[in-house]
Amino acid sequence: MTAAEPPGAGPRHGPALLLSSLALVLLLASTWILVAVALQDAPVPLVSAGRSIFVVMGLGVLAALASRGRRADGDPSSGALSDPAATSDPAATAVPEMPARTTVLLALAGVTGYTIASTAAIALAGPDMPALILTLGPAVVLAMEAASGAGRAHRREIAATLAAVAATALYVAARPDGGHGGGAGVGGEHPVAGAACALAAMLLISWYGVAFARANRGFRGSMARRILPIHGIGVVPLMLWALLAMLGGDRLTLRALLVLVALGIVVYVPVYLLQARIIVRAGATFNALLGLAVPILVGVVSTLLGMTAPPGLLQWCAGLAALAAMGVVVISRTRASG
Repeated sequence: MTAAEPPGAGPRHGPALLLSSLALVLLLASTWILVAVALQDAPVPLVSAGRSIFVVMGLGVLAALASRGRRADGDPSSGALSDPAATSDPAATAVPEMPARTTVLLALAGVTGYTIASTAAIALAGPDMPALILTLGPAVVLAMEAASGAGRAHRREIAATLAAVAATALYVAARPDGGHGGGAGVGGEHPVAGAACALAAMLLISWYGVAFARANRGFRGSMARRILPIHGIGVVPLMLWALLAMLGGDRLTLRALLVLVALGIVVYVPVYLLQARIIVRAGATFNALLGLAVPILVGVVSTLLGMTAPPGLLQWCAGLAALAAMGVVVISRTRASG
């Protein structure tokens, strides 16, 4: 593969891309802790549906503000007032709305399917095997983008991405026993079925990133309005799942409800806005690569807080190698965008 500008890249976006990437990694790491807290007081279906409902509510408010801004000053891109990542770029009007079929497929793959498959994987096999399989995501996204002609990358970016995937997989595999950040004792009885669900989750979210990038290339308007239909459709099956759980006797505690409000509105809304903007601006592979930093960051924080056993020498070396390889791609894309 030869060099090419990543999808959605443009001049003077380098610093914004770097800050967005750092913010996304920190927010994603915080979700691990908040989800663990919520799961202490509520079953998986209610947690999954609950945080998704509050995500839709938060996106709905931002989308309404964006629409009000458009009506107020007649500027199609004035949604930037409610979406800090949006820019006042007239080219935004040249990107058509996503077809209904595309929106539904994105919702079923990236919201409903990924949530159910990843949750089932942890329930069946515990957290370690799914985490290991999910680290393959950036390599799969890279292959999907190459096969679809969605984008080309520098050879050094390809090599660095594959190196980061391998090093992160080694980091996860080398964790001390019981060192999964609060996931000990969860699942593990059905490793084959859990691995199948984890593989499905990884493929679904990988396809979502590539398809979303292709459908939104060049978009510069309010991302809240752009992704609201996806999450609005995707949450419906999750609500049905939660309803069945409630009919079976499951309930939310007040603490779990408050955590889900914070998780959905305060954390996941900016996460999805940042992810969508990064996918459009720097490509789906770049976005998937950022996710590799999350288990490393969580592992370090968990060790500092005394929640997990300290990493061994092999794990430290693998983590540092993964971060170094990610840094090559981040610097390359930041320079290309800046």
